[in-house]
Amino acid sequence: FTLFSEYAELENHGSGFSTGFLGKAGIFDYRGEYRILQAGFVPGYFNNTYEATSFDFSTDALTEDTSGFLFAAETEQMNGNVLAGLQYELYDDVNRLTAAVGWKNISPVTGVINYSKEFSAGDDTLGTAIMDFYYKTGKWYDIVGQYKWIFLADGNTEESYSVGVKI
Repeated sequence: FTLFSEYAELENHGSGFSTGFLGKAGIFDYRGEYRILQAGFVPGYFNNTYEATSFDFSTDALTEDTSGFLFAAETEQMNGNVLAGLQYELYDDVNRLTAAVGWKNISPVTGVINYSKEFSAGDDTLGTAIMDFYYKTGKWYDIVGQYKWIFLADGNTEESYSVGVKI
């Protein structure tokens, strides 16, 4: 169990402060924190995928100052080949649940399924799930793809997918 405080600033994009606790209980890592975030700031912007993901500060960053709580738990299984996590955020206007399960080196498929659900006015869905996968064929090409489900409140589902070939 560790208490912490963090401060970060993105040049020309605001700053953020958090204080909370983190630790490990059995097979789970956990985290709880209170955050104060300025408009334009992006918590977790610099992580292990920030260079590989598209991000537009003008459309994806916070548009106003906000504060609130974040709670998260995750676990790693099978020597790090399976990861699962759950996160809940409660800010001024945002009430969001996200979850993910990812796997690597299990058979020829590596992938991740991410789920998110906004609990805010105007969100008439039961959440969105996105599965990204990488299939090693053992030949001169591999297959990559994404499948997306939007679960509507009326019981219907909107689905889309994309598939590509890596040479």
